[in-house]
Amino acid sequence: MNFNSKANLTLQHLRTVLSTVLSTITPSCSPVTIELMVHPGYPNTVSDGGCGAGPDNFSQDKSRRWELEFLISDELKHYLSEENLWMRSWEEEKN
Repeated sequence: MNFNSKANLTLQHLRTVLSTVLSTITPSCSPVTIELMVHPGYPNTVSDGGCGAGPDNFSQDKSRRWELEFLISDELKHYLSEENLWMRSWEEEKN
C-alpha cells in the first residue's frame, strides 16, 4: 500500500490498510508488529542539507511535513486508541 502522497496518507486509507493486514493474522499471533515507513520532518530548503551539492528533490518534498502533521494529529491518536493500537519508534521496537 502506498502512502507517499498527501492524497494517500489519510486516516481512511490507513484504516483500510490495517484492516486488510490484520484480517490475515490469526488471533494467536499476539502481539503483532506492523511497520509503516514514513519520512516525516520539515522539507529542506535549497541552501540546507545535501552532501556538497545541496538537498535532493526527496529531502525538499513538501509531503514530509504532511506526514509529520498526520503522525502527530489528534485524529490519528484517537483512532489508534480506539483500535487498541500503539505507535512506536524504531528505537523503541529494537529494545
